[in-house]
Amino acid sequence: MGKPSASEMKRIKAALKDRDPLADPMMGLLRRRQPIIPRRNLDEKSLRESLKQAGLDFDEIKKINHTLSLGQQKRLSAMEKRPTRDEKTMAVALKALRRGFEERRRRAESVTAGGTTRVFLDTPFMIQANNPGRLLGSKIEGFNSTARFLVDYQDEIHNATDWLTFSFVWLNDSTQDAQIITCAPLLVNGEADCFADCGYIPLSASAYSSTEWTVNLQILEMWNQPPTSPVPEFGQSAVILVLSADATGVWPVPSSKRETADSFQQCLVVRNTFLTVPPNGSVVFQVTLNILSNLSGGGHCTSDFSPTKPAGFVSCPYIELQVSTSGIV
Repeated sequence: MGKPSASEMKRIKAALKDRDPLADPMMGLLRRRQPIIPRRNLDEKSLRESLKQAGLDFDEIKKINHTLSLGQQKRLSAMEKRPTRDEKTMAVALKALRRGFEERRRRAESVTAGGTTRVFLDTPFMIQANNPGRLLGSKIEGFNSTARFLVDYQDEIHNATDWLTFSFVWLNDSTQDAQIITCAPLLVNGEADCFADCGYIPLSASAYSSTEWTVNLQILEMWNQPPTSPVPEFGQSAVILVLSADATGVWPVPSSKRETADSFQQCLVVRNTFLTVPPNGSVVFQVTLNILSNLSGGGHCTSDFSPTKPAGFVSCPYIELQVSTSGIV
């Protein structure tokens, strides 16, 4: 079992260049519906007109609210008693995880049972983000591929989805059909920060901020034109983190709420049903981190996997395949 030729890789990259993994109808079967945030406040145009009739200046009130919210945010930050992660401890934990990956690979390479071989794809051929500006850097390296990623929305964005994808490829270079099952780990080290400020818009009585991190494994059958995906299993998708902040207040004393969470964990996505790959057929495996951001009213919604202290990252170290060319075992 080997790698595709240079011409085949060129074809695969061209097919995936502008492909949105979230647009795949098959993966849509697993995607959770984003919450619809009720708009409980007047829109800005109506507020401007109401304040104008009362002899008040919308923009001046907005500036005052902004100053008040900054002070409130500083007080909330000062009150937090979140533990600070030690960078040396994080480095030790990460090295231990990667040693485990290497040992798993070494053991698997020496084991072939019942016509089934375990194969590790340790190097993605591409790391992509739907918004390239959010991808602050990436490194492609065997068993150690990482990306730095930052999603940050301020004030009135609603129901936004950002994604970061690691793409791997495998070729069935045998002369007969191959049956494969798949699993892949995703490592995340990041911080979620949801701040809701109902004083951003004058007279606003409520604000809401939330983020959700999920991961999914997508399989693309590249021997079809265009590429197709098999019906997904629920194990191909998992929730990593859910965080929200909800604030309610009465102008001119705006209320604010802030919630933060750190995450350093490994999440495994798996397809346990055998997939048939024809001779000379190429398969692309995409492991995608999805960031769902919801913001109503003022505040911010941030998911930070960037090189801050402690250094954040997203990593997909390998794809593990169980391959059989002697029928389903």
